[in-house]
Amino acid sequence: MRRIISIWLPRFPAERFLNLKKRRQAEARQPCSPSQRQVEAQRQVEAPFALTLQEGGTQRLYALNETAAALGLARFMPLADARARLPALAHEPADPAGDSAALHRLAAWCLRYSPFVSVDGEDGLLIDASGCAHLFGGEEAMLARIEKDFAKAGFTARTGMAETPGAAHALARFGTRERTRRIAPPGRLRESLEPLPVEALRLDEKTVLLLRRLGLERIGALYALPRRALARRFRSKAAGEAVLLRLDQALGHEGEAVSPLHPAPAFRVSAGFAEPVTEEDFLPEIFRRLAEDLKPLLEREGEGGTRWCLRALRLDGGAASFTFRTAAPVRDAEHLVRLFRERLGQPDHGFDLGPGAEHFILSAEETAPFDAAQRAFAGRDHEKGEETARLAALADRLAARFGEGRVKRQEACPSHIPERAAAVKVFSQETRGRGAAWQARRANRPVRLLTRPEPIEVMAEVPDGPPLRFRFRKAMHQVARAEGPERIAPEWWRLESGVFEEIRDYYRIEDASGRRYWVFRAGLYEGPQAGERVPSWFMHGFFA
Repeated sequence: MRRIISIWLPRFPAERFLNLKKRRQAEARQPCSPSQRQVEAQRQVEAPFALTLQEGGTQRLYALNETAAALGLARFMPLADARARLPALAHEPADPAGDSAALHRLAAWCLRYSPFVSVDGEDGLLIDASGCAHLFGGEEAMLARIEKDFAKAGFTARTGMAETPGAAHALARFGTRERTRRIAPPGRLRESLEPLPVEALRLDEKTVLLLRRLGLERIGALYALPRRALARRFRSKAAGEAVLLRLDQALGHEGEAVSPLHPAPAFRVSAGFAEPVTEEDFLPEIFRRLAEDLKPLLEREGEGGTRWCLRALRLDGGAASFTFRTAAPVRDAEHLVRLFRERLGQPDHGFDLGPGAEHFILSAEETAPFDAAQRAFAGRDHEKGEETARLAALADRLAARFGEGRVKRQEACPSHIPERAAAVKVFSQETRGRGAAWQARRANRPVRLLTRPEPIEVMAEVPDGPPLRFRFRKAMHQVARAEGPERIAPEWWRLESGVFEEIRDYYRIEDASGRRYWVFRAGLYEGPQAGERVPSWFMHGFFA
């Protein structure tokens, strides 16, 4: 049975600002006794406070704390009217972009409850908690835990649970204060939504006003009306269809997906702690325990992780994440801990525990089949596999020390033009298994290839023969031996795209001092290209 939790944060922008202000003051002031801190915190909570936003030429209230709302102020009220009614009102400019970013961080923080979390408007979250409630002692206990955790982080939260996102949204915002009545039992959506006002269906203000003028103030009043008659009561067809759509979504007649902000990994383990972790020295041991718990899950599916993510869910509602890759599929906890220690030792690792983290999640966000060799009968193939594994482990350690993307390798490319036959790629699972194609192309190729062929002056016995002597970088060389030519024709698919290339004749030559070179003649003395220009010679590489 699908179960959706809606979390409503009615005072989120104001509480976020006050929490941030409180933390900054705590960092700046001198240490004081717990009783003094409690008195000061209580005074700040009781003071009326609002965030304002410029709308046209008027400053309006954007968000209020509980005290300001209890004293009669309302959202979008002009600031001048609010100050006239309540002169002691403290106010600050609002930051909608910062509020949105903070809400997304809270969504990551809620991954402790379920891997499927999404943002619901400007002040809410949705959690797909299907099959999760028993881990918290039941649905009511899970909602109580969520509200308690949010209160500890400094936010007022109201929760609702139902089979659909629309019903959960309605119960969280318009349900009774009693938590048990904000849980719609499976199969009883109609009864749970019946007493709620029509605003709970997520309709715009004009539609709600029209429904109230028609005497339809409760959702239950819409049940008995014929659908066509209800749609005809609106001036526009779109408005009538919107009411029916929202009603069907809330009752489960029309599907509505919860799109998680973070794709749920197939392999994920978590651990919570009674006391918050504030010191980085404990992180490697936490990572080790989580990696050891994750290893059996990977072994069961024959997989190994290639992209790993550790998330720390902090006390202040924030989340710190730490992501790294491995060059090959990995399960070994010791190897992962070594990489984690190396990354954690970098000054710019960015894994900030803040006031402390009480919940950690380790996930293998990308996996690949894990190749397990059998030692007794593998022979040379096993030795080759172990060598590849050691090379991948070395690449992981170097990447952990110098940064991802810094460890690279030469990779064979599908081209017979020498300067395009290889490319520098980041060492990874995708590139490490392409050595066979590279080995097949190594015959008769220099150990050093110039990035761009450099022109040389050549004297040959016959026009289409090997050079007798040549000038390269102002030095004259006498040719003692020559092998070739090896003809490399242009790639026809590049000719069709308008890229002109000439036929190349390559020679392996050795000068009188024993140095060996790889040169080529671009173009032909005879044939269709003869009248265009005289063929040119180029230096392309050096042999050992």
